[in-house]
Amino acid sequence: MFRATVTSDWDGIGDGAAYEFSRCWSIHPKSNDLAHHAPTASPSIFKNFTDSNPVSVSYSCDNPNSCYEGNVDDIPWWRVDLGTPKIVSEVRIHGYKLLDPASEFRLGNDTTAANNPFFVTSFTPTSLGEIFLKPPTSVTGQYFFVTESQRSDIRVCDVWILGTPTAENWKPNWSK
Repeated sequence: MFRATVTSDWDGIGDGAAYEFSRCWSIHPKSNDLAHHAPTASPSIFKNFTDSNPVSVSYSCDNPNSCYEGNVDDIPWWRVDLGTPKIVSEVRIHGYKLLDPASEFRLGNDTTAANNPFFVTSFTPTSLGEIFLKPPTSVTGQYFFVTESQRSDIRVCDVWILGTPTAENWKPNWSK
């Protein structure tokens, strides 16, 4: 489940239609999320919006502390280290409010963002407030970056870096 609305409380007595659907949650997938609890890095951290939050904290729409946000930096970036080069087919990001159209998404094997190829060259937000980054073909790399080439800040929440699910790693993990 990438994002779903759940009930926050019971709003009425004896009225079966009185549930209030006003909160949303996202739960990290169990099988093909390559970034779940992976090491992260950034040049700065605004307040308590640590860089590990997007890959380790289940996102709740009403808890912004499950996001990463950096200070305004000359060239801001946020990075996930997948440990070894992995085949990545798609990246999903929720809570991208501080990303601008000039944001770059890169995946490669160098710890410096600019030395890696683009994962995708453009993005379009969905009506639910997410962005799905899907290149024409899968890309291999160890470091995934969100960066901007100008003085700015970055905020991302609930980031999934997805490998290609296979029969071997997809179905069996749903029960774990």
